[in-house]
Amino acid sequence: MKVGVARTAVALTGKLLAAGNFSVVYMYTAEIYPTIIRNTAIGSCSMVARIGGIAAPYIALYLPKVMRELPMLILGGSSLVGGLMAFALPETLGSKLPEKMEDVKEMKKNSKPMWSCVKPQTMD
Repeated sequence: MKVGVARTAVALTGKLLAAGNFSVVYMYTAEIYPTIIRNTAIGSCSMVARIGGIAAPYIALYLPKVMRELPMLILGGSSLVGGLMAFALPETLGSKLPEKMEDVKEMKKNSKPMWSCVKPQTMD
């Protein structure tokens, strides 16, 4: 397989996963923020995502002139850091949507392990 074909395949796979991640972030944002700040939080998350979307082409076009691997290090590294930070978020499977900030604190305190989605338990 030629290097150009492999590079294109990796880039398209990354774009596919980024698009899927975008929709997951919207759903998870709605589940984790309390009702009183939910609209503002979703708007803020969307704004940060749009800033990343605006910056990505510039990173991909101009940074290879500085160092060829720099765009892949920046984009891949930020994705890796974001993925690792997601492990700190509480599991929301089977939880009620929080209404107040105290509900979020309670959700974090009673957080289930991340593998609970393998064998989910419903809340009664």
